[in-house]
Amino acid sequence: MPPLEKAIEGSGSGEAVLSVFRATNLLSSFEMIRIQDVLRGPDADTFIRAGARFTMGETKPALAAMERVLRRQG
Repeated sequence: MPPLEKAIEGSGSGEAVLSVFRATNLLSSFEMIRIQDVLRGPDADTFIRAGARFTMGETKPALAAMERVLRRQG
């Protein structure tokens, strides 16, 4: 199964996604702490699925789903 399809249908990938963020050095230390909270929290699968859907072209609904997760995180 291709990685994006796996992300859309899978679960429990928060730590794997977090390790990718850490390896890329694309986030500031503050952003890394915040994304770590999201990817280790109860909404990690929802956030990852929305990110994968965004990548596949479902931009507006995926961004709305990601925003809902992030708002719950403060």
